[in-house]
Amino acid sequence: SSYTRKNEYLFREVASIIEPVRATVDSKLRISFFPLILLNMISLPKAFFKLYFPKLHDHYEKTLDFIEESCPGVKGAFRPFSAFGFNIGREIVTMPHKDHQNYLTGLCLVIPFGNFDHKSSCRLVLRDLGVEIEVGAGVPMLIPSALITHYNTAMKDAGIRMSFTAWSGGSLFQWVDLGGRPFCDLSPGEQAVQHASVQKKILEGLERFPLLLDA
Repeated sequence: SSYTRKNEYLFREVASIIEPVRATVDSKLRISFFPLILLNMISLPKAFFKLYFPKLHDHYEKTLDFIEESCPGVKGAFRPFSAFGFNIGREIVTMPHKDHQNYLTGLCLVIPFGNFDHKSSCRLVLRDLGVEIEVGAGVPMLIPSALITHYNTAMKDAGIRMSFTAWSGGSLFQWVDLGGRPFCDLSPGEQAVQHASVQKKILEGLERFPLLLDA
């Protein structure tokens, strides 16, 4: 974006601060005594993503490959996702929402952790589907968070519930799709073409999801 270009030095400074953290996490993944639960939290969801959503996983990987090749020094924080975060507190509860900044036809990884009774509370709710899902601590969930309204229910009893999430912003895929250009740099004619192709791009994105018949 134009803001990014004007303040590039800020983004580079933030990247230089975060890089040691990313490198430390990356190196610890190769240490055999690294806590098994955290190792599983990081490695298993990646394997599930690749196994059950191979076309979408490949799209994510190719998008990050293009970004890293185009921007030396930039690394995906949690491949194939580009960003991750921890929701820390005694009880993390989210209100019904959609993650509008996430890739529209992509997936968001959610892993709750802590000490709580997932049988009685702390369920993941996919409101548009009318579904409540029991999700125990350490169980990874991949959901289309930009398409479906979702939230988690509150704890009924004493305990601790926190969560780890990983996602990729839709603007990254758009930037790659435009050959490494932000939308604001397009000419009016090019912007009109992009607007006209939105429905086609959404359909192409949905086709990356597996059908039950493919199983």
